[in-house]
Amino acid sequence: MTQTVSLNDIKNIISMQLGADRVTEDDRIAEDLGAESSDLANIISALEDKYNIEVDRGNLEGIRTVRDVYLEIQKAMNERQD
Repeated sequence: MTQTVSLNDIKNIISMQLGADRVTEDDRIAEDLGAESSDLANIISALEDKYNIEVDRGNLEGIRTVRDVYLEIQKAMNERQD
């Protein structure tokens, strides 16, 4: 069974990790949600656990928005299925 990436799941995990009431896909992780680099690492770790994937830590520098997180998780899912 193929697991799909859910933007809502990603927004919920980001919301829980950062204590944010509302998270949109256009929110900037640092500027809008107040996350630090360690927060982003924790978010990615939680998503890796949820989706049983590994994200290349070298790609984290390019993550700016919630949508970027979604795309990076989707990319890791696709790589796992190849």
